[in-house]
Amino acid sequence: MREIKQIMALAVLAVSVYTDIRERNIYILPLAVTSAGAVAVSLADFVFTPCGQGVHILIWDILFPAVTGLAFILITRIRVLCMGEGDGYLLACLALLLGAASDLATFAAASFFAGLYSAFLLVTKRGAGQTLIPFAPFVMAGFIFTVFYGL
Repeated sequence: MREIKQIMALAVLAVSVYTDIRERNIYILPLAVTSAGAVAVSLADFVFTPCGQGVHILIWDILFPAVTGLAFILITRIRVLCMGEGDGYLLACLALLLGAASDLATFAAASFFAGLYSAFLLVTKRGAGQTLIPFAPFVMAGFIFTVFYGL
C-alpha cells in the first residue's frame, strides 16, 4: 500500500509544482481528491488487515497524519511562516499519503532546500530579499529525498 500512496503523492506533487511555478497557485481540488484517495486506501488496508492490527492503521495512517495536516493548514492561515495556504494544503495531503513522520521529514528537507536556494539568490543578488519563491518544487525535492533515503 505504501507504494500506491507514494505514486499518488508523486502525481499530486507534479501537478502542484507545475501550477505553483506557472501560476503561483496550488489548486485545492486535486489535493482534496488525492486526500480522499489516501483515506480510502488506508481504510481498505484496515478492512483487509488481520484482526488486532487494524487500530494501528487507523491511528498511524489516518489520525496522526490528519492532525499533522491540520497543523500545517493552521500555521499557513495564521501566517507564522512565509508559506501560502496552498502549501499548507499540499503538506496536509502529503501527511495523509506518507504518514506524519515522513511528512515532517519531507517538510524539513524542503525547508532546507528552499533555504539553500534563497541563500543562492541573496549571494548572487538575484533576489531583492523580498522575492517570493514557489515552495512546491522544494516539497517535491524533499519528498524524493525522503523516499530515496528512507527517512
